Amino acid sequence: MKINSRTVLNLALVLAVAVLAAVVYLQPGLQEEPVGKLLTTLNQQQVKEVRLSNEQGQVVLQRGGEEWSLQTPLAIAANKFRVEQLLHWFTASSVQSYAAAGLDLAKFGLDRPQAVLIADGLELRFGNLDPLNHRRYLLLNDTVHLVAESELTAPLSPWNYFVSPLIVPQGAQIKALAIPGLGEIVQGEKGWHYSGKTPPASADLMQMVVDGWRSARALSVEPAALGEAHEQVVISFADDRPPLMLTLIRGDTDLVLVADNLGIEYHLGIEQGEALLKWPEPDKTQAK
Repeated sequence: MKINSRTVLNLALVLAVAVLAAVVYLQPGLQEEPVGKLLTTLNQQQVKEVRLSNEQGQVVLQRGGEEWSLQTPLAIAANKFRVEQLLHWFTASSVQSYAAAGLDLAKFGLDRPQAVLIADGLELRFGNLDPLNHRRYLLLNDTVHLVAESELTAPLSPWNYFVSPLIVPQGAQIKALAIPGLGEIVQGEKGWHYSGKTPPASADLMQMVVDGWRSARALSVEPAALGEAHEQVVISFADDRPPLMLTLIRGDTDLVLVADNLGIEYHLGIEQGEALLKWPEPDKTQAK
């Protein structure tokens, strides 16, 4: 049978469409990456100490039960989630690995690593990104690894990134709370007592203010900056810990609580911060 040119053209078009459909369906280059071996079998729950060094300085973190605390450059409760961000690197998936002996580590940014992370003596060095696939070079136990992870927020962060955002330490029992413009709330044998010029509409509001401070979380924690003296909140505790004295600085978009004795300042949203400095609105349904 004789095949004319139009038939040949139609067959070519059909074949091209079939190939295109196969490309769309199979999506070459978007296939799931093969899973590599984990860098280590480190059990995060058993790690007792983490040390981090980068251009920002040095950080030492220690576990106490289920919680973490910062030890260097100051002693304060740590942000557990952000410590876990560091520990996650030890169980990243290694896509490729090479013996470090004989390699020019400078090519991988590992001669002068961007950060050095140590967990209970196990050391991890952070190098450059591979320019072709944006994978990260790491050095562990004389082996260079290429891992799919690329974001270095936690390893490159300064010490204040790891400070707990809780203003009142977790588990601390507030005994007294003095707030400028509001008055003083003191824990008594039969509940809270108030002294000041603006008494609350009900006794329950005192508990709400105390609870608000107990659960308040800063949007960020920064090193304290020298500034002009302002009003001060004083929080006293039932145990032997010293009172927490917080200098108030009101900005246009935030409210800053400066803990001068700790060398840090807590930044809160303006509405969030102002809510801690006044009585809550009484529940209208209870007012009826």
